[in-house]
Amino acid sequence: MPTETFFNLTEEKRARIIGVAVDEFANKPYLSVSISEIVRRAAIAKGSFYQYFEGKKDLYLHLLSLGMAQKLALVNQLKPSNNSLKTFDYLRWMIQASVQFELQYPRLARIAYRAFVEEIPFPDEATELTNQGGAYLFNDLIAQGILHEDVAPWVDTDMAAFLLRTVYKQFGHYLVSRLKLTAADISEGTFDVFENEDAQQLFRNLMDLLEAGMGRDPEIRNHYFSK
Repeated sequence: MPTETFFNLTEEKRARIIGVAVDEFANKPYLSVSISEIVRRAAIAKGSFYQYFEGKKDLYLHLLSLGMAQKLALVNQLKPSNNSLKTFDYLRWMIQASVQFELQYPRLARIAYRAFVEEIPFPDEATELTNQGGAYLFNDLIAQGILHEDVAPWVDTDMAAFLLRTVYKQFGHYLVSRLKLTAADISEGTFDVFENEDAQQLFRNLMDLLEAGMGRDPEIRNHYFSK
């Protein structure tokens, strides 16, 4: 994480360094990002960089942390008014909030996405940080769903949580591609998944698939596997 020296910089200089770093890590694989390029673009001495961060890994983990903090802030801001939502209603809300974060903060979201799908030299640390965005909740959510009979009792909690974490982290990219949203659509900040009917139709289809898969009768499942 950044040193005290970094936080003693002016807000403008901190923002410039972070902005360049976000741009580099959002658009390049981790192994391709160069500290030399970051300090050149940020107009700081390379020696100064190491007074602010221990190295590239330290900076990268800080950016992941910033992204997850921003995501949680947005999720709390979009908190549903009904605290007694059923399991799949709550799950739908979580996924929608996650997608809205990707649309409002596309570069930070892209860094987290890269951490999920690309080779990172320290995967455990990166995963721990990205899970702070809400993905760690899914085991408990499925367990509670089984307890309240929203989810079928035969469902494997770990397998279901893995599936939901994958959807949670990747559905935003699918939605952007499926709806053919442009960089201008996203950068203007006018696209709201909670208001757009095309997006809501995709969410309805997604939730139909998830709910049917985790709620159907085991005898139907056994019938398919016995063929």
